[in-house]
Order: sequence, then structure tokens, then C-alpha cells
Amino acid sequence: MARFPTHPPPTSKPCTPSDTAPATIRDHRLYAPGRPGHDGWAEIPGIRPDSSDVSHHPFHAQANHFIDCLTLGVESHCNLADAAKSHEIFLAALECYRTGRPVTLPL
Repeated sequence: MARFPTHPPPTSKPCTPSDTAPATIRDHRLYAPGRPGHDGWAEIPGIRPDSSDVSHHPFHAQANHFIDCLTLGVESHCNLADAAKSHEIFLAALECYRTGRPVTLPL
């Protein structure tokens, strides 16, 4: 649960950090006591991870690209060699993090 400062109710003096009250964000809702227009929990609009709406996901284009490669008999721009290089870079970064020392590629 994240807590963020919010603006206090309107006053005649300018807002300073000491005037702020904490706010709470939980899931897709915001609770900001003392903030004008916030009587309780307010919903933050957006598509949540638990949504079944996939219209905004890139998977449709990725699946079409994969099917086109199979149908046309061409190699994808993200082939096995590219995946192996990506994994090698990831493993080197992980080893660098674990040891605190530079890692030379290729592994």
C-alpha cells in the first residue's frame, strides 16, 4: 500500500509540505482524506491486470507475425540466435549483480 502526500483543504495560506495529509492507493482506488472532492475512495480509471480485455495487448500482431513466418517460410526478426544473445546478456547482468564484478561476453 503506497502513501503519498496530498493537498489539504483550501485555505487562505499557500500549501506547504507540513500541511499535507497522507493518501492511500490500493489496487485501482485512491483515498485522499481532506482533499477537495474526495469524500471516500475514488477509482483510478484504467485497465487492470486482472482484466480479460486484451484489445490493448500486442499479442495479436505478434501472433500474426508468427503465423506469417510459418505460412511464408521466412525467418522471424526475433529468431533463436537473437533469443540466445538476449539470454546471454541477461545471465551476464545477473552474474555481474551477484559478484559485483564486470562480466566479459561471450560467456
